Amino acid sequence: MDDEDPRPGGTDDGGDLLSRRTLVGGLAVGLTGAGVVYGASRLGSGADGGETTVDMRASDRTVTLAESGSGTVSVDLAGNPIAGAAGPAVTAYYWSDFQCPFCARFERETFPKLVEEYVAPGTLQVVFLQLPYIGADSRTAARAAKCVWRQVHESAPDRYWDWHTRVFEEQGSERSGWASRENLLGITGEVEGIDAGAVGTCLDDDAEAVAASVAADRSLAETFGIGGTPGFVLRNTGSGAMGRITGAQPYERFESAIEQIREA
Repeated sequence: MDDEDPRPGGTDDGGDLLSRRTLVGGLAVGLTGAGVVYGASRLGSGADGGETTVDMRASDRTVTLAESGSGTVSVDLAGNPIAGAAGPAVTAYYWSDFQCPFCARFERETFPKLVEEYVAPGTLQVVFLQLPYIGADSRTAARAAKCVWRQVHESAPDRYWDWHTRVFEEQGSERSGWASRENLLGITGEVEGIDAGAVGTCLDDDAEAVAASVAADRSLAETFGIGGTPGFVLRNTGSGAMGRITGAQPYERFESAIEQIREA
């Protein structure tokens, strides 16, 4: 899965409901069906032309997404960036690969309006997860993202957002070397408030821990049938209703899915 594109993101033309009883990897998970969606990147301008702001914070919570008599599916939020206010109606789990062109399209064309309409008002919270599948540089970028978050999450969590957006803005062709360690650290050094040297040290000294965090993200994606990027699982935080969507879908499809899951 690391070096071969499993199911290229953006080729899927819609979402699907996670059925009430879904068997994934031998784990029988009781889920209530509903629509889905979501994603991540730079905050766009608000209606008045000003910059929209959204809190990004760390969390030490482990959230159980589903459970049954045979097991539990959960996500540890401690090592993952989170965008949006606490206590949202809907939480979106968003998997991406920094080399994925469909992810860049989503971030550029759809995400800013989702931020304006759902994240900024507090309806939607987004958890950023990694699913690197386009070779070694994708894995390097995913681990670098974990290191950046480790550095900024307590003092200036919004800096992660700046870094995340900047990397997508600098995206080159797949496997062209633009996301090599050297280039990524160069990009990182240009993002205000982030110490590129510290990120490099993290990649070396904390290699095992950040690799394990990326692996956990990948495992969670597999559990929910996310095989390409961008991929999303949306969850009604009250009822637990869940669903998924894949690909760089237009805003209207995301809007419809969000409203479905809010009502589920």
